Amino acid sequence: GYAAGPIEYTYASAQQAVDRLRLQYRQLGLKPGDRVALAFDSRLDVYLHLLALNAGGASIVPLNMAGSDAEVLHIIRHSESVLMSGSGEHMGRLQLRARAAGRGRVVSAAGGDHVR
Repeated sequence: GYAAGPIEYTYASAQQAVDRLRLQYRQLGLKPGDRVALAFDSRLDVYLHLLALNAGGASIVPLNMAGSDAEVLHIIRHSESVLMSGSGEHMGRLQLRARAAGRGRVVSAAGGDHVR
């Protein structure tokens, strides 16, 4: 869910969060050129993930989770994403679509600045 109050980052703390995420994505086996499908709502932590994935050389595949199951499945299949990452509210649907597509691993980014 969303934070109860405002979230603030300094440039330094944002850079630290991006560095942590980049390392975590690398530890998941992500390599430069890999595609990662993202299922996030519009919030600050999305940008931390975008920056971390870009810094690691990944290509980002945005998923519109408001779309139909068929649309999400089509994007996952045809993007050749090796990893799917999303916020908590999208995890169940994301896991089902990834499994149906026979595609990579799904990780939760529910904590904002970390993946698991």
